[in-house]
Amino acid sequence: MPTRRPVFLYSLLTALFAITLLYQVRYLPDVVRSQRIDSPFFFVDAGSNRIALTTSEVVSYGIHTGDRLLAVDGVPFTGSGVLGRARAMRRPGVPMVVTIAPKNGNDSDQRTIALPVTAESRNSWDALSTFVVQILLPAVSWCARLNLCQWT
Repeated sequence: MPTRRPVFLYSLLTALFAITLLYQVRYLPDVVRSQRIDSPFFFVDAGSNRIALTTSEVVSYGIHTGDRLLAVDGVPFTGSGVLGRARAMRRPGVPMVVTIAPKNGNDSDQRTIALPVTAESRNSWDALSTFVVQILLPAVSWCARLNLCQWT
């Protein structure tokens, strides 16, 4: 007795794969030409403007855990989205400017600090890992799910 293949489920899976493929293709140029950017890193507590984590590089610029972040690139800090947008828009050679108030000081004690942004060269490991994670792994997963690939 022949078995019925779940055509609807395979159709749905194929549609999801097509959507995923379009998503991956859309971002492929960004991945290929993206520059690796290096700049001093700090982290702000959620729902607050207090700096929760600093690296030694950030401390060397005068930013300490507990300081308050008041502005990023001239935009008043109203939430983590302000910092996220500033990090996403970074360009090598253009410093990210932050306005900081000391942990126990007044806003009048604020200081403005320019954090340098530099370009890092891409290496072959970056290109290989990006290809594997963003292209090869989804393709192999789809192939295996549809039993199109035989690995025996």
